Amino acid sequence: MDCYLFGAGASHSYIGSNTGVRPPLAKNFFSTFASLDISGDRMVRIGDIINYVRDTRGLDPIRFGQWEENIEDFLSEIDVILSNPKAVSKLSFGTKLSLDKAYSQMMFLFSSVLNEIQNGDVCVNYSKICRSAGSEDCFITFNWDTLLDRSLQAETFWRPDVGYGFEFHSIFRDKWVKPEKPTHSAPSLIKLHGSTNWLMPYFSLDYRYSERRFANKHIEKTERPIFCFHSAQKRYPTFGDRSRTGYQPFSYFYYPPNLPIRDDDDSEPGRRRMAISLSPDTGDFGNMRTGFAPTESMPLIIPPVRNKQYSLMGDTFDSLWDDAQIAIQNCDKLLIIGYSFPQTDTKSWELLSGAIQQRGAQLPVLLVDPYPQALEARLVERFPHEIALQVEAATFEQFISAQN
Repeated sequence: MDCYLFGAGASHSYIGSNTGVRPPLAKNFFSTFASLDISGDRMVRIGDIINYVRDTRGLDPIRFGQWEENIEDFLSEIDVILSNPKAVSKLSFGTKLSLDKAYSQMMFLFSSVLNEIQNGDVCVNYSKICRSAGSEDCFITFNWDTLLDRSLQAETFWRPDVGYGFEFHSIFRDKWVKPEKPTHSAPSLIKLHGSTNWLMPYFSLDYRYSERRFANKHIEKTERPIFCFHSAQKRYPTFGDRSRTGYQPFSYFYYPPNLPIRDDDDSEPGRRRMAISLSPDTGDFGNMRTGFAPTESMPLIIPPVRNKQYSLMGDTFDSLWDDAQIAIQNCDKLLIIGYSFPQTDTKSWELLSGAIQQRGAQLPVLLVDPYPQALEARLVERFPHEIALQVEAATFEQFISAQN
């Protein structure tokens, strides 16, 4: 059984997008967004992001399209504040609103950029690997995009219904349906940081407690209300009726479908309120709704911040990381492609260390990276005898081409 571990460098090789743009890296996310048509679309809301950058960086909003900053640094700055209820409670209402809306807009924008780019041909590089994969092989990825997912569906019996290693409440195929049971064995796919097509109820700052919670008061995190978007050939109900067609499977426009969850508020029937920051977008003139139990959804991703909150959906992500460790522990060979194991990402190092410690035998590792020297040195230093390391100084595309 082979185990593949993919990072951003693998998806960055994709050249089949209808946009002509490659998936971004952390250092060029904002310039990538500026190069897409959605950067001029009024339905793609970035106003609060622009205002935050203006207030904290002194950048003229007119020049926002030229601005560039590492997305992890930018998001982490906001996340540090919003993750501290005591700090949030001391802020003015206007500052809370601005921070929360900027962060929420980043969650939608981040997924939207990936959705626009992956809306094209199936990824050739991923497909070639999937085509030769056995049903026992395992694909582990830190990426949020669905390029690998589409390739697995195209080349194997893998299906999203149960192929991610946990059970969804429902899956969307022009309407919400129950996930189908597998009919054939297929490779497994473990997405350690979530996925743009995994959906959850809208999650926002609750001003009563100065912390982020589900906007729908009927839902608790322990319920693990996780849904899956698969495909849509026609428009679907979403926030502000803003859905659009023309997207390949696993991709959608800015706002994903509304969820099949309870949306009433029995405690205060008929009472109308201004739900500020408890819906994805207050629009140009505010958004009036009855009660505080929206059905709007948002992507379920662990965003690129330094302090990643894996407990967002109870033990779902912990279980995925456990599954990944078991896969590496039991594999015949580990292929690391496009992932650099950053020094600060202690959880990924713990994943590898834990698997190696449980093996009881040397782990064959193939490192595929155009500039492998730094990671090669760290791997040899940490595991001088525990791994048998082979290095391919190549991009993902070059590596794939050499195999055929």
